This record gives sequence, C-alpha cells and structure tokens, in this order.
Amino acid sequence: MAATFDVQDREGNNDIEGWYGDLRLIQEIKDSVFKFSIKMNPLSAKEAVANRWRQMDYKSSSTPQEEETLRLKTNSEVIDLTSDTSEEEETDIEGHELTINTTVQEESREIKGTKQENLNSWCFKLMKSEAYDGSNSVFPQPVHSRYFITLEDILKDPNLERTMIFSFQYNFDFLFSKINPKVQQVTIVAQTGTIQPLTSRKYISILKKCKIIEFEMAPYACHHSKMMINFYKDKSCQIFLPSTNLTYYEANFPQQVCWCSPIFRPAEGKAKYNKFQQSLISYLQSYYQRDLRQHPMINEIRKLDFSPLNDEEISLIYSTTNKKVTSGLNLLNKTLHEKGLIISKDKELTKHFLCQTSSMGNTLLKSRPVNIFTHLMIPIWCNMCQVNENDKTIKYIDTNKLQSMYGNEKVKPYIVYPTVEEIKTARGGYMAQGWFNFNYEKNIPYYTMLKDKFKIFYKQDPEKVSFRRGPLPSHSKFYLCSTNEDTVTSFPDLDWCCYTSSNLSLSAWGRITSVPRNYEVGVLINRKDEKDKLKCYSFTDLVYKGDTLGRGRDTDGSVIVPFTLPIIPYSKETDECYNRSMHSFQTS
Repeated sequence: MAATFDVQDREGNNDIEGWYGDLRLIQEIKDSVFKFSIKMNPLSAKEAVANRWRQMDYKSSSTPQEEETLRLKTNSEVIDLTSDTSEEEETDIEGHELTINTTVQEESREIKGTKQENLNSWCFKLMKSEAYDGSNSVFPQPVHSRYFITLEDILKDPNLERTMIFSFQYNFDFLFSKINPKVQQVTIVAQTGTIQPLTSRKYISILKKCKIIEFEMAPYACHHSKMMINFYKDKSCQIFLPSTNLTYYEANFPQQVCWCSPIFRPAEGKAKYNKFQQSLISYLQSYYQRDLRQHPMINEIRKLDFSPLNDEEISLIYSTTNKKVTSGLNLLNKTLHEKGLIISKDKELTKHFLCQTSSMGNTLLKSRPVNIFTHLMIPIWCNMCQVNENDKTIKYIDTNKLQSMYGNEKVKPYIVYPTVEEIKTARGGYMAQGWFNFNYEKNIPYYTMLKDKFKIFYKQDPEKVSFRRGPLPSHSKFYLCSTNEDTVTSFPDLDWCCYTSSNLSLSAWGRITSVPRNYEVGVLINRKDEKDKLKCYSFTDLVYKGDTLGRGRDTDGSVIVPFTLPIIPYSKETDECYNRSMHSFQTS
C-alpha cells in the first residue's frame, strides 16, 4: 500500500510541494542507506516479525515451535521480543534492522561533548536525526538547536577515557564510528545474539579496546536497558540514558530522546551517601555476570560526589531479573510511596496519568480484558487498591467498577501511541514503522475496552506538529502524573515523571507478585517542594517552532517530551492504533 501524505503544511503554508517533498525525502533516505554495504536475509526482518505475530495464538500461551526463538544467529537482523507467555504475547519489537557497513561521513566540525555543556543540572535532549534534521534536497538547510544531542556528542568527546554501554541492539560499524578513537576502554553489556559484529577494518583499534559482557536471556526476555556511563580524563563521570538502541536505522528514523546527568566529580574525602548513586551500584551488581558485578568502574562510581543530583528529586528506577532485588513496578511504587507521591492532597483537581510508549503488552488475564496501566499501575498510584510483592495473586478491580472509581476520584488516564495515519504521514513514511506495535487483532475486546470504555488513546495534534518531522512517533517511554484542571491535556506542571526504557508490559515492569523478565533502566523525577512544580515542555515547540515558549529559556531540570503538547484524543470514527501485523506500509 502506498503511503499517503497530508498536503497541508503544518506551519500554515498550503503548498503541494510539501507532499512531493515527503516522497523525495523518503527516496533520498533510502538511497543514502543503500550506499552502504547492506547484507539481508531472503526473508526481511519486517516479514519475519509480521509472520511471527500472525501465527501467534493469543488464546493460549503457546507459540509456533519453529518461531519460539527469533534470536537470529546471523549478523543480518535482530528482532526484539520482550514477551510474557503468561500474559499472552507482548509486542515490544525493536524494528527491522539491516547490517550496515557504515562508512559514515563525519561532520567537519569540532565535537563538543555534552559534558562541557551541562555541568550543574540534568536535562533532556532530542536526538538529532540525519534523516530529518540534516541537509537534503527537501530541506537544504540543516536544523541547529541547543536542545539537540548526537551519539558523537556523547561518545566522541575528546576527553572521554572509558565508557560502559548498555543496549539491546548493537551495530558495531555504526557504534564505533561514533566513539572517540583515542578512548582507552569500551565495555559493552549485551544479550547474546544482539550484536552485529564489526565488518570494517577502520575501527579495529576500538574493537581491541572492547570488553564485551554477553549473556543469555530466558525466552521472550530482553536486556532492554539503554545507558552509557562515561569517565573522562579528569576522573569525572556523566551518565546518559538514550531511548535509542545503537543501530543506524533506529537512531535516525523514529524520534529519540536522551536524559543527561550532571557532572559527577571525585569526592573530597569519603563520598556522602546518595540514594541515586547507591541505586546505580545496586543495579549494576544485580547482574549475574561476575565481570560486571566486579567491574572496576563500580568502585570508581562509589568514590564520586553525586551531590549535583538531588536524590530527593530524582531516583534511578530499574528492572532486573534478580529475585533478590526490588525492581520494576515494585521499585517504582516503593519510591513513589517514600516520596509521598501516591495520593494527591488536592481532591478538587483531576489526577492525569499519561503513558507514552512504543509497544504495549496484551491483557493480564485470559478470562477478561485487564490492562497493566488502567487496572494495576494507576489503582496503586491512587491508593484504590493495595498489592505487595508477598501476595500470591492479584485481584484486579472489575472494569465497570474501576471506571466508576475513576470518575468519583477524578482520575483520567491517557496512552500516547501512534495511529495508523500518523505512521503513514510521518516524514520518511514507513521507514519509522518498525519500532512500534500493539498486537490486538486477536483480542478485540481488550482493544475495545481501552479505546471505547476508557477512551484512553491520544495522539499528537496534527495542527501543532512540525513540518520538518510531521507526526513522527517516538521510541521513548514517558510516564507522567499531573494534578490539574479536568480539561488540561497539555501537562504544563507535573507531580512526577518517569522516563525509562520500559514499555507498557509485564516483561518490563513485572506483576508486583513476580519479578520483571527484562533488564530496564530509567529515572523518576519530582519536586521536593509541592509549590515548585516540575515543568514540562515539548521539543516540537522548542526546536521546530522557534522556541515559542521563550527563546533561550532555561529548561535544564525540566521535562521535555518528543510529542506535541497538548495531545488530542483519537477520532472514534477514523483513528486506530498501529499494529505491524495488520498495517504494513510501503512507498511506491
């Protein structure tokens, strides 16, 4: 099916050139990609994934025997299946990936690492895309913004000495092209089968400096964490949490963001206790691999001064398969409770809960539709039910009763997830579709419950998206809580924000009564003073709309999301959630 495009210029210009520009941009992207040496199996990853989900039996926990493991042994493609056999099969698919012998054209500019730009506060950055923000025939002038960050900014800093990298997918040709060649050591933490090996001799010197910690995971489980811990020549450290895995396609076609920590320097004397610091160490030591638990970098982290990061306002939230460690949803709930963020003190205002995700799991129960966000997370966060990790089973509130409780207690849920039309009309067309999925066609009552009963699905406002990117969906995962007026959907002030690698699934979060299946990592952000609300902005406004919220505004210490604010509800008549097994688009 050929992709269609909206002729209306989002900046207000009714120019048919925009439609043809989309087609030219898609072709130019495809041409630039295929300048590389590309190796593909006869069956593309996209087809393999589609076939795999079409054959899934959603009425049982079994899967086709020959499809049970899609961890490919070849170096041609990697498919992410973060799934729970107990919850039907979940759909966290990290995209169809090509092995690219990346002879990347380096920009002729001095790389200024984020370390020099962000000394005293944490911040969010938008990952700059070569496809949408660079110079091409459609957009001759590249985009420049202080809100951008690139992998070169993170890994090509001239002062970078050592780095530890966590990701789900690696293309070494692509990744090594982004790393300072004079780096002393690179530690790669990876799930077996997720590394596309080096093919270019250009980066052999970096490969020789790599320590690869590779391990098997259980079926339908993923090492899904995305994190970079950098140490520099002056013994300082900075942490980055990008939403992208480390392949060319994923870094450039869907929207990606990155959380950047402040600079941590060696402590004078004994380092003071910091909860974030201790949580980071606990996460690293939750792995079963001795090479990681005893990595020298952990001792160096212990000696750092983490005081630039206020541990009363920012916490590390992670998932691990280690049953001895509190993690996942249990850790998030515990942290929210300790910070007094479970119940809003203002009963007159509405409590808005938003989840922006790139994949969603299916129902928690086979007997009736139950969603992890509406039936488990929000009821716990609003103290509608109490569940602890010692319980053997969970009694989920009946949907009709839950809707009544939502109304009485002024609770409003939102899930921001791309529509079919957004995938079709985004810049680059179908090139971004491989990183998004919600497999609902074999459990329509579950989908109908969310869409029609809760009216939970929201999208970007087509009148506010940028002309440069259009309604391009984001691979990030944000969970937002805001206490505000009932009609406010712009989320200007937040009670808290959780930015994480965790999709909306049991594999990522666990079931309270069971540990997560995945490794995940993220941050929980709040304000200690209730009167000092956490501000929230959109990258669309700050980068592509001329910084309409105030040019030069200091947004360090604020949440910035990659979707438009406000968001708008799905059209009941025309909008439906994108599903890879149902909707597959190609441009002709």
